[in-house]
Amino acid sequence: MNGPAERSGRSRLAWLLWSVSVALAALYLALFILNGATDISGATVELVQSLPFILVGGTIGVLVASRRPENPIGWLLLSMSAVLALQQVLEHYAILAYYTRHEPMPGARWAAWGQAWLLHTFFPILLAVTLMLVPDGHFLSPRWRWLAWIALAVNGIAIVAMALTPGSLEPACCNLPLPVTNPVGVPAFSAAAETSGGGPANSVAAIAITLIGTVVMLPAAVVSLALRRRRGTAELRSQIGLVLITIGVIAVLFLFAVAITIFVSPDASTVLFATAITVVAVGLPISIGVAILRYRLFDVDVVVRKTVVYTTTAVLLILLFLVVAVTVGRLAGKTQVGAIVAAAVIGLSFQPAARLATRIADRVVYGKRATPFEVLAEFSERVAGPQADENVVQRMAGVLGEAVGAERSEVWLHVGREIRVAGKWPESGEQNGPEALPVIGDDLPAVPGAGHVAAVRDGPQLLGALAVAKPRNDPITPSEAKLVDHLASQARLVLRNVRLVEELRASRKRLVSAQDEERRRLERNIHDGAQQQLVALAVKLRLLQGLGDSDPVKARELAVSLQSEAQAALEDLRDLARGIYPPLLADQGLPAALEAQARRSASPVTIEAAGLGRFPRDVEAAVYFCCLEALQNVAKYAGGASAIVQLGVNDGNLTFEVADDGVGFDPANTKHGTGLQGMADRVEAIGGSLAVRSTPGAGTVVSGRVPVESAT
Repeated sequence: MNGPAERSGRSRLAWLLWSVSVALAALYLALFILNGATDISGATVELVQSLPFILVGGTIGVLVASRRPENPIGWLLLSMSAVLALQQVLEHYAILAYYTRHEPMPGARWAAWGQAWLLHTFFPILLAVTLMLVPDGHFLSPRWRWLAWIALAVNGIAIVAMALTPGSLEPACCNLPLPVTNPVGVPAFSAAAETSGGGPANSVAAIAITLIGTVVMLPAAVVSLALRRRRGTAELRSQIGLVLITIGVIAVLFLFAVAITIFVSPDASTVLFATAITVVAVGLPISIGVAILRYRLFDVDVVVRKTVVYTTTAVLLILLFLVVAVTVGRLAGKTQVGAIVAAAVIGLSFQPAARLATRIADRVVYGKRATPFEVLAEFSERVAGPQADENVVQRMAGVLGEAVGAERSEVWLHVGREIRVAGKWPESGEQNGPEALPVIGDDLPAVPGAGHVAAVRDGPQLLGALAVAKPRNDPITPSEAKLVDHLASQARLVLRNVRLVEELRASRKRLVSAQDEERRRLERNIHDGAQQQLVALAVKLRLLQGLGDSDPVKARELAVSLQSEAQAALEDLRDLARGIYPPLLADQGLPAALEAQARRSASPVTIEAAGLGRFPRDVEAAVYFCCLEALQNVAKYAGGASAIVQLGVNDGNLTFEVADDGVGFDPANTKHGTGLQGMADRVEAIGGSLAVRSTPGAGTVVSGRVPVESAT
């Protein structure tokens, strides 16, 4: 393409050709009506078959040519539509002159000559070449290009031979000779016409075009489409799927028509032949147009599989019927006996044929991959058994990756406030993205590099996710995405159990670490504080003992000093004891204990807990230390901001909230420290929950709830 101007010019040319086709179709219909009184067998059937292709094929052609002018398929469909419309106009003009009016009309002889060979210019060889170009306008390989050019060359030579073959001219709709001979017939081609028993329509050239097109080119086009779909990407498979479905329907109709023609009568198969040609005229252009223009709206793996199953079954049974019927009919000397025996054999062979067709369809559609049903069954089998097994997640990742032909698959597990990779396939593959991602609430974060991610949930609760990544030239299809979603629904129970095990392990590890840290803190505080004070007191007491008789004045002064230091040591021990479990909390409850801490805080703290009663000791301790930790975080990180502590009872839960008006932070980019994790562990250990909300510049809110029976 040289630019928008050339593109616009080609678009106008396409619509001009379409307008010509429509005008010719209207003229064809008018001539058909004028010939209505003329009894010509086949004209009506021809109208039903050709007019839809002129309109539908031409419309699809102009849409493709105007939107994808570089794709030759649109121009080929437009050309075939225009040629067919012209052929029908010439044919019915000749019928009007020689059968309806029985009088010479201008150009009637030349019209009869043109309609005799014009149809063969595109059917069936050019139509087969068009199918070879679906969907991008290019041949599958240079070998296929050479085959197409050779067939087109043969077709051109045969058309010239038809046009020059002497003899009577016939309308394409029927074997009724017109009272006119070929005006440009060449005597050298007389032998070919006499051998075939007629003029151009029945010449050797016409027979050659039909045989080459139906026996060589059309099957080759189907093989080309099948190979292109098998080797192509997911998008390409979707594009070609509808075309193959249409071809399968056409093949079944033609085979049934041939069988009825052989064993019943040619007249009985007329309807089937007409139906098959109508599907060619309407279904084939539509499927080609959808493949080129709107393929992203469809996912046809399942439909293609069913079509392949039905088509293959029908072909196998029809071939078996023909072989048995002909063989037995010749042996018995009666065709009816052969047909009866063949029907019985068909009944016995239906199930084996269906199973064989199913295997063929699975191979064509899914290749080496398993069918979705097999994937779901294998997935259920692999995750069965001990669900807490450490290898179960890895097995899940393997089934997931093989099911959709992914280059990488991952099973993510939601533990704590992050989601991390718990299993991946292939195991030796490198991790392209982060091993863990932060999670806010139960919202699944975006997984970098994944083509499709399916969340695994237990109700609203996020348990984890299944993620797959495919090559860029083979993106995931809707059917594959749906399969991943189904696998995610089956993985819910497994991930829930694995998550419980992981959380238990992590909680135990944190508890052990917290206990060790607390023990070291107590040892350090006792060693650096009360122990040193008591040692100093012991030294001074020995000194006091020596001064008792020698210097009573200094002894009294030292005794006063010892009394003050003993009181200070006692206060230090009390402060240390309050850090373990405050006596004020045990005596007067949460509001009094928190108010005492608020008075000692360097920043303004307000306690709102009117009418709050008493609760079990473990509940009060958990809430107290959570609030205390939150207030310490306010003092450390909120820049001296004020804080409000609210306590209350709601729906059988003791609720608490510590809100400050400090600088806040971004939860998505800030990892929770040991303080917040310890608060969460305390609350969750007694069946509660903790939430942290913060916005940069708008402060932080730490809230939680603990189930209680009733306040006392």
